[in-house]
Amino acid sequence: MIISFKGAKSGWAEYVINGTKDKPRDKAKVKVIDGDPELTKAIYNRTSYIKNYTSGIISFENKDITDKEIEKIYTDWKKEFFHGYKEDEYNICAVLHLDTEHKHIHFCIPHLNLLTHTQNNYYYHKIDLKRASLLQTYLNIKHKETNPIDREKTAF
Repeated sequence: MIISFKGAKSGWAEYVINGTKDKPRDKAKVKVIDGDPELTKAIYNRTSYIKNYTSGIISFENKDITDKEIEKIYTDWKKEFFHGYKEDEYNICAVLHLDTEHKHIHFCIPHLNLLTHTQNNYYYHKIDLKRASLLQTYLNIKHKETNPIDREKTAF
């Protein structure tokens, strides 16, 4: 499993639910597993920051992984990632895609603290990369998943 992050201004909800004009999504293979895409979109569209949200992907190499196992990993990731935050401080939406070779989750976290109504970037790459890498390693070990990048580093 690999977890990656990026910041953006808009378009997440449309992309993960509908795809693009050239590559529309098969709605039967798109499953919202946390939050509400329209609510998340409304929250990130309320802000005028350079980047309105952090989005990311949790991608699974194991083709036999079940949706239930994926949702358990996501729940564990969310619990650890938001450690120290109250649930009513942040909004997150997560969508499971079953329409590609590898099952994966897209997530979106608006940069708005819902209690204070101030900007809050929940992932800042320069500061949080090490923590995110450790969390990814921990979840891979806990759930007996693999990181294909680790395998490439050790290949002869």
